[in-house]
Amino acid sequence: MILIFIINSATVPPMPCKPTFLFLAGSAAALVAGCRSSEDPPQMVAETTLTIEAALTDATTLAIQIHDGDAPVVTDVWLYTLGDGAPTPLTGFTSTAARKSPRLMLPATIGGIPSGLAPADDGRMNGLMTNTTRGALQGGTFVSTFDGKVTVTLPAAPTAPILVEAGVEDQRYAGAAVVQPDGAAGVVPSGFGVPGSHLQRSFSRDVAPILQLQCALCHNPAGAEDANFYLVAGSRDELVNDNFALKEQTEDCHDDNPDGGAPLDACVQGITKAQFLVEPGAPAASDLLQRSRPDEEAGDSTLGLAWFGGGNPKSRYNAEYGDRRMPSTTQSTDPAAWTDQPTHFDMHPEEFQILYDWVAQGALDN
Repeated sequence: MILIFIINSATVPPMPCKPTFLFLAGSAAALVAGCRSSEDPPQMVAETTLTIEAALTDATTLAIQIHDGDAPVVTDVWLYTLGDGAPTPLTGFTSTAARKSPRLMLPATIGGIPSGLAPADDGRMNGLMTNTTRGALQGGTFVSTFDGKVTVTLPAAPTAPILVEAGVEDQRYAGAAVVQPDGAAGVVPSGFGVPGSHLQRSFSRDVAPILQLQCALCHNPAGAEDANFYLVAGSRDELVNDNFALKEQTEDCHDDNPDGGAPLDACVQGITKAQFLVEPGAPAASDLLQRSRPDEEAGDSTLGLAWFGGGNPKSRYNAEYGDRRMPSTTQSTDPAAWTDQPTHFDMHPEEFQILYDWVAQGALDN
């Protein structure tokens, strides 16, 4: 059976075209036709090939540098060993740019039903990134730290070639390289690092309507507990380029220095952390996606908590915010209200896929 949901236009913020949502009943993997007109045909975005340099600088140190031409790239990276059979995921390493979780980010199941999201978590534990943050503050000025580099400490000296694949999640790029145990370059196996193409997502057409409906209720000046710090329901530039960590730590400085003056000024000038809700091309490094990611069990799954859980032990709820998952199901700080209700994206993972794809394509405003 196919259900058509008609949305009352009086309840929806202005959009550039009439939204049409198509859901398949009984499936967590619902489909969205999106917001397009007959004069606005779907466009495809094609991936380009990255330049990947991989070198063994000593017996157990693998240095990786990734560029798009001369520009360093922040992207996801996956390591394999090559033997006589299929490539085997390489695990047990540490790196200078570790992912929040070494797995793929998108859940394979939600509430026991296949999610239909891609690329879904298949259990791999061999992921890392080049950079995980775009920069830091120095004396109040933002300084980029993008260099496209990551250094990997291997669990042992390699006895087989190592395959480095980049851009599995990043829908802008693809690429792969092989380094032999003696440090020489090797041949990339067929099927790895091959560029693909994707349906192009637009902020104004695809993303903003979802954020307005699901985030604006709290993320406004009258919203819950500092929600206005996180500019989710405004422009694309606000979402991508607003350093919310500066606001958080500035508030902490005011709390710690209520008399103001030189101590407050010194505290604010000493802030170094820079953190953004969206890291273009890197979904797994984007707080917007980490906090709104659908959960395999629509509640407290171990894998879900790896992304959105805070504190130690990881927990979906806390006494300051209520439900930390987005969009929040409750702002109550009373544990009796923490009943593990599914969030909007648990029930509509197809909308999360749109957000994910937009970030993976570089969070463009096209």
